[in-house]
Amino acid sequence: VRSYLGKSEEDLLTEEELEGVRNTVTRTVVDGYVPPEVTCMRRLGITADSEGHDDGSLEQRCLEFVIGWRRCFLESVRPKFLPKGWDVQRSIRKHDDLFGPGPPQT
Repeated sequence: VRSYLGKSEEDLLTEEELEGVRNTVTRTVVDGYVPPEVTCMRRLGITADSEGHDDGSLEQRCLEFVIGWRRCFLESVRPKFLPKGWDVQRSIRKHDDLFGPGPPQT
């Protein structure tokens, strides 16, 4: 912080200087910027605008991604303990976990 403010290591910082640094805007808007997580989801075909894929529904593609991630987790981390009921194939939908597959009844 001292270096950012152009001060030496011996200089004391005032509350106003610290507050000014705390309030510094560190992000700027960049036209056309796409966050990496969005790029990843698009390449995996698991975004709403990926619906045109011929390899199943959006929900099915999401489930396949999650199952693959869980398998990778097990192979990489090799956990000794997992929560009760943890299952690679467990549904990604809370409704399915509680009531079985299918849309909620109205």
